[in-house]
Amino acid sequence: MDVNVTALIENRSANPELAFEFGLSLLVEAGGRRILFDAGSSGAFADNAARLGVNLEGVDAAVLSHGHYDHCLGLCRLVEAGGLKAPLYVHRDFFTDRWWDKGDSDGYYYPTSSGLDAPYLLRHGVLLRALAQPVFQPFPGEELYLLSGFRRACRFEPMDPADLVFTGSGFRVDDYRDELALVVRGETGLAVFTGCAHSGLVNICTHAEALLGLPVLAYVGGTHLAPSPLTRAERTAEYVNASSIRTLAACHCTGPSAMELFARACPAYTPFSTGDRLTLTV
Repeated sequence: MDVNVTALIENRSANPELAFEFGLSLLVEAGGRRILFDAGSSGAFADNAARLGVNLEGVDAAVLSHGHYDHCLGLCRLVEAGGLKAPLYVHRDFFTDRWWDKGDSDGYYYPTSSGLDAPYLLRHGVLLRALAQPVFQPFPGEELYLLSGFRRACRFEPMDPADLVFTGSGFRVDDYRDELALVVRGETGLAVFTGCAHSGLVNICTHAEALLGLPVLAYVGGTHLAPSPLTRAERTAEYVNASSIRTLAACHCTGPSAMELFARACPAYTPFSTGDRLTLTV
């Protein structure tokens, strides 16, 4: 199966006619379906889509990978223009109140929540679908999956202690139980799409392989390596090189140091930024 993916917005752009920002939005096309995966932070992904000739009103589904503003807040542009006709899939814990402990001496937290809430989406007629199942097929009988509940088995992919959620009992470290990965299952393997991979690239890939019974052949999306020591990126590169992954389009929160490392050390690494298109065979 061929899977096409277009970066509608990412942190970088080689095309001066396309906007870029700290955020991510992908259009994934597989098996005759078109899926909007994340929506960036400003709504500029929609402007880029128009310049690229992408009709967002014709998507079959929209998915928000987790509840951070740089993946979600841009959806307001589409929602308020009445351009989201397809169901919107999130995890049931998506609407968590999120914060980032920047570690500054003045001691304040930075808000990182999605900026969306269920009443807003419903008021604008969005077909909101909050998922509880760890494995969900948005199109029954088709080889497209939304996975969550990733098992944290990899020792060098710990939770980030600076990422926090606020609950009725106070702050706790965010375990990203709401994180969704979009997985396309082909005849020979899997294509995995992530927003930030807060659960870890290795954890997500090994979890997907265990559930769906095929090797990961392609990985596209963030890796959340930017805030981590470079040693974690080195161990991630070792995993990729020993795995079945033949396309590693690591972007967004991967960070320049990790991407430079991947470019040197991972034959599978493929640069991927705003406006780029890839065809993956799985």
